[in-house]
Amino acid sequence: MHLFVERHRVSHSVSWRVDSVSTDGWHASLSFEKANGSNINSGTNYWIVVGPATPSCLDLGAYVVRKYGTVSSTGTVLSVANVPIWPDQSTYDGDAPGTRKAIFIVTDGSTTPNTKTWFQKDAMTFTKGCP
Repeated sequence: MHLFVERHRVSHSVSWRVDSVSTDGWHASLSFEKANGSNINSGTNYWIVVGPATPSCLDLGAYVVRKYGTVSSTGTVLSVANVPIWPDQSTYDGDAPGTRKAIFIVTDGSTTPNTKTWFQKDAMTFTKGCP
């Protein structure tokens, strides 16, 4: 199977790109930058989640987390390797070609540690292709 995705986009608050998609088809390595070019500070907590193509701040606690972590060093780019786009291989295998997953990043803030506060307004969409 193939996985199709838009490779790069600048949204209102976050610029993102897909660095690579794994050979198994259901993992990807992603990079994120603030649209204004400012640093992403070490200690910032992040969650890579699946949800709607246009996320809402009202639902930040309800989105399914695919990967989470803490930024280890301050810089302008946060790279996250091996993000599961589907929950597991059998779910990916069972989904029909054309199935889509919308993935985006959520972070805490300097005044809201460990609380999902900031989010990417435009999700990246992965589409399962034909074999």
